[in-house]
Amino acid sequence: MKSLLSVAVLILSVCGSQSVLAQEADMSLEQLQAKNAEKLSREKLEQLLPGAKVMRSTAGGAELSWTNNPDGKLLANDRQTRSAGLGRRSGLGGSAPGTWRISEEGQYCIDIDWTTRDREKWCRDIYRVNSHYYMIRKGKSDEEARAMLLKIKK
Repeated sequence: MKSLLSVAVLILSVCGSQSVLAQEADMSLEQLQAKNAEKLSREKLEQLLPGAKVMRSTAGGAELSWTNNPDGKLLANDRQTRSAGLGRRSGLGGSAPGTWRISEEGQYCIDIDWTTRDREKWCRDIYRVNSHYYMIRKGKSDEEARAMLLKIKK
């Protein structure tokens, strides 16, 4: 009985931490700025991004990850975190080649040619709050712009 209770507590704590991460990642640019977020300059991105390991989660349950090679190339991996019974679509997963760069405007740009999903091509501002990084998907206003959690490790 004790081990069953331990398993239940573990499951609830994992689900709770995922819920907190989802809440933390689902905010507007306005909300992010209220947390004293720092928009990273081109110079700071040039220090942070080369050689960095990057990971982001999608609403569909995939974990996308890659390493920014110094030559501007990357090999992205798509790992499903949901099982087939919980909504996984068949055919997703695998890896794809791509490139990364920092634009003249100081945005982090990605171009990944997925074979199992739509091509991913974007340039986004990067913000930091403490040790967390967020990329901004633009909207018509700062309130509509969405902050998405982006894990970056050197």
